[in-house]
Amino acid sequence: MVGLHIGSPALGLAAQAAPVDASGATVEARRVPPTEVFLPDTVLAPPGGPRIIRLPAPGSGLAALRLSIAVEATPIETSTAAILHALGLEQARAAALPLGVRVGGSRTPWGIAYTIVGPSEEFDYLAYVLRQAVAEPGPGRVELERARARVMAEMERVFETPAGRLAADLRADVVATASHTVRATTALESVTELTLPALWRRIYRPEAMSVVLVGAVPAEVALASLREIGSRTTGTGEVLDTYRGLVETESTRPVVLRQWYGEARVAGDITDPHSTVLALLVSRWLRELQHGFDTSVQLWDIGRTHVLAVIGAAYPSNAAAMRRQVHGALSEATANIGAEILAPVLAALRFDMLAAARTPWGLAMHAGRYHDATGEPDAGYQYVRALDRVSPESLYRYLDELTARPVTHAEVEP
Repeated sequence: MVGLHIGSPALGLAAQAAPVDASGATVEARRVPPTEVFLPDTVLAPPGGPRIIRLPAPGSGLAALRLSIAVEATPIETSTAAILHALGLEQARAAALPLGVRVGGSRTPWGIAYTIVGPSEEFDYLAYVLRQAVAEPGPGRVELERARARVMAEMERVFETPAGRLAADLRADVVATASHTVRATTALESVTELTLPALWRRIYRPEAMSVVLVGAVPAEVALASLREIGSRTTGTGEVLDTYRGLVETESTRPVVLRQWYGEARVAGDITDPHSTVLALLVSRWLRELQHGFDTSVQLWDIGRTHVLAVIGAAYPSNAAAMRRQVHGALSEATANIGAEILAPVLAALRFDMLAAARTPWGLAMHAGRYHDATGEPDAGYQYVRALDRVSPESLYRYLDELTARPVTHAEVEP
């Protein structure tokens, strides 16, 4: 299993039919490099509003809007944002029903995100659905408790499994800014019907938002449709200050039957594709081995940093062999990487990115992910360009830098 977070891009094809001039002669169509579809054509930064990044989607007939909100990595902000996100998805899905508009959402390493997709000619309605997703919630006690329970259940699924606990420990140890292995029970339970509106005003500020728009929608239309979005008040920071002293409790120790062991290290900037290439190479190497234990590669986003982890689980009789395999995975999987081994890996990554991004939804996800991580509107485009420059020589230079970095170890035992 490899958590590569490759994201989603779009396929740039040549013109479908060659045009004909007045004399009847065929005019040679201009071929657009596939990577160009990842390049934004407009970036708007209105004062007091969300940044809008537009990418074209010729011929699709659809438009996608992906709105993301940066959230501070504190227990109260992340907990409140999770509750607001759950409530916002309910509001957006209810608003989307009349036209069958597609609504999605996710909690990202940088905050939260909502994605809306539908016909381009119904853009005003798509923008309305998006505004509903981030509108001030007014839940009753039952709705708030239901949202709180969903967030808590997701949290427990992570921290009450050995794999989730091991990954959380590694993440927290390898990057100082990562969240530690605590359960945000106190912060979640402190959110009430009375405090939620003030917390919403603090978190859902337009200046903390960015919108990726994919589709043939004029920039001025997008700007007008998204001008009144999110919270419009200031001075609510004191509400969050009352929660700064909250002390989180250690999560419940997971039930463990096998021994779990993992190693992780900082793998470089998120815009450097060498870490993704390496993760795929190691993953393929591990799949070829036949042993009585499990091993996997994971690639995590923390800020704009990639963290590469190799994790294993084994019963006591195979624990020593599992540890050796985890420890030697990087060096053994890359012992002899030539063009004949690297080429199919690069081709598979390119295909996955281009195929996923043939849809406005996929292209918005790709562009939004890299913008959220870096703050740079064209970061997704630069990543695709950098992937084309990966070679055996550049990979070995990258490995030299990677292996010189500190390694973090963690384990979870029965």
